[in-house]
Amino acid sequence: MQKVVLSLLALLYFSVVNVYSQCSSCDYTITVSGTNSTSHSSSSDGYKICITGSGTYTGSISLWNSNDAVCIGENIDFQGSIGANDASTITNYGDMSLGWFSSSATFINEGTITSSGFTVGSSGSLTNRGTITSTSSFTVNSSATLINEGTVTASTSFTIGSNATVTNDGSITSGFTSSFTIGSSAILTNNGSMDMGNTSLYSGSTIDNYGTFSSHDFTSSGDFNNYNTDGNAIYIDGNVNFYSNSTFDTDGGVEITGNVTASGGDFTSTYTGDDALIIGGNLEMTNNNTDINLSGDAEIGGNLSVTGGFMTLNGGGVIVEGQLYINTNASNAVISGAGSSGGSCEGISYGSISITHSNTLTDLDVCNSSDPDATTSDETFDASVTTCNCSSLLPVEFIGYTTTADYENELVKVSWTTSSETNSAYFEIEKSTDGYNFYKLGEVSAMGDSQNIVYYGFNDTNPTYGKAYYRIKQIDIDGTYAYTDVMVQHYENKVAGAEMYATVSEGTLELSFNKNVGEGTLELFSVGGQIVFQQNIEVDNYTYSLQPDKSLASGIYIVKFNNIENNWVKKVKVD
Repeated sequence: MQKVVLSLLALLYFSVVNVYSQCSSCDYTITVSGTNSTSHSSSSDGYKICITGSGTYTGSISLWNSNDAVCIGENIDFQGSIGANDASTITNYGDMSLGWFSSSATFINEGTITSSGFTVGSSGSLTNRGTITSTSSFTVNSSATLINEGTVTASTSFTIGSNATVTNDGSITSGFTSSFTIGSSAILTNNGSMDMGNTSLYSGSTIDNYGTFSSHDFTSSGDFNNYNTDGNAIYIDGNVNFYSNSTFDTDGGVEITGNVTASGGDFTSTYTGDDALIIGGNLEMTNNNTDINLSGDAEIGGNLSVTGGFMTLNGGGVIVEGQLYINTNASNAVISGAGSSGGSCEGISYGSISITHSNTLTDLDVCNSSDPDATTSDETFDASVTTCNCSSLLPVEFIGYTTTADYENELVKVSWTTSSETNSAYFEIEKSTDGYNFYKLGEVSAMGDSQNIVYYGFNDTNPTYGKAYYRIKQIDIDGTYAYTDVMVQHYENKVAGAEMYATVSEGTLELSFNKNVGEGTLELFSVGGQIVFQQNIEVDNYTYSLQPDKSLASGIYIVKFNNIENNWVKKVKVD
């Protein structure tokens, strides 16, 4: 018992030391109680100003000497202003409400920042371990550095200037239609998650992705290297343009919902899974400097048009739902494989075909999926090309598949229709909340063999508030399988304008809401940023009570609750 008491006392001691050491060794201290508008300027090199206490600060701080610093305590609501040169340091543990902010100083954020525009100035640096929200733009200027271990959100644009360096170990998000620009010679390393708007990589820029990356439209003259080997590593919900000198190398799967235009550059996928590359629209290759290399299977929902460039299938196959069109002056193969496979359809299947030279396709299996019997008469193929029966590649032909929100019955309906089935065993319905990690909801038996239209349905009786992703996995009798495209379904959580209230009474944390918010993640932090409690919870009847395993020490705590579309943050005091 004595050891336990001593350990608790030691923990309390270090917690207290940590709180007070946040803003220590101060040359001038502004103590806030209620509201304080005291302004102060540094008076010599190495001068440190500390803002401590508890309350709202509305004054101004000026740091114009060498190695000056300001420290903002954890209980401070900072609504003032800071002027700092590039030799200064700003450290924030509290809540900062800024207008448009730009600085080349060294900025360390351990708390919360909200601004109407945030810029890390040229050659400046920002280390973020807390939360930064910009209601407009977020910019890392030329030669500046951003290290993000927390959360950064920008509404209208996120810009990385030339020669800048960004390392993301946390979460970075920009608006769906916002711009995400990476300047020449800039380097972005993503180890966390990034959900961006319209992405533009300039020549010489580099993205090294080890985490998850999603984007709206994607345009590149730079280098994109994906080292995440997951089948859902990259998701682009829009159109893609590759230009000369660009490279896109991926060890994981890539899904693009729109059209892809390759007017130059190299695309190489070493992922050997079934869905190495999914393109919802058309793929157009328009320049002889374009090279596409695939080790896994690809599916193109529209047309594959080649008027320049080359595609090599290193053991993978390509399903072209529309027309395969090749019209080039190339004297050698435009699309080539690793050798025909005797009818297993591991080359290219297409809805229709038009090619100008017989030798533009070599060492491939080919199949007309609209009329397999017509494959041999479609075109005059090279001697190395083998025609095959598409049924081995396409065991099920889908007419359509969709999801629908049913608010009356509080569920999401997943529906699909097939026009023919061959050796089909069953369907699995899968769901994801992030578009990357899917799990099985249930399964539905298939007809097996059918040439008639069959209607199927499945109900998700536990819909996710906000955005959820669904897909159907069709499994053949021999165990082979294929996926439909991902379907996105919004299920309104009816929480527009919802407010969270948080109190602590006799050691119990009480949350209450004025509207139904459903499931989410509850997090409780100490003022020093340490996680005290984290758990997925369901708010029932607008309230939730938490009795921590260990009593909460006296002090200020940060309560965060997040669901799919919303997040709430409150401070609570434990006496």
